Amino acid sequence: MNTEEFLARYDAGQRDFLKSSLRNLSIRDRILEDVFLNQSDLVFSNFSKLTIESTDFSKSNLQSANFLLVNFLNSDLSDANCSNASFRGVSIKNTNLRGASQSCKTQSEN
Repeated sequence: MNTEEFLARYDAGQRDFLKSSLRNLSIRDRILEDVFLNQSDLVFSNFSKLTIESTDFSKSNLQSANFLLVNFLNSDLSDANCSNASFRGVSIKNTNLRGASQSCKTQSEN
């Protein structure tokens, strides 16, 4: 699914994207709330200037994803693969990082 299709579905009220192929997704300047992206493929995706609230990324593949100026609130990154992902200017509050790859945890502490 490409960015335009994802955003059209999201804007139409769809929130369940479980096990979706969303490689190269590019989203900026938005609020994403109550989205189920667990077990999804988000490799090489770009997220910038977002608020991500109550969103489930558990067991997702976030390899080489780019998170720039993103605020995570009450979300779930447990067991996510964050290898080679970039987390710059990210705020993480009340977000589950249990079992997430070490690169996700380390970068979120900065």
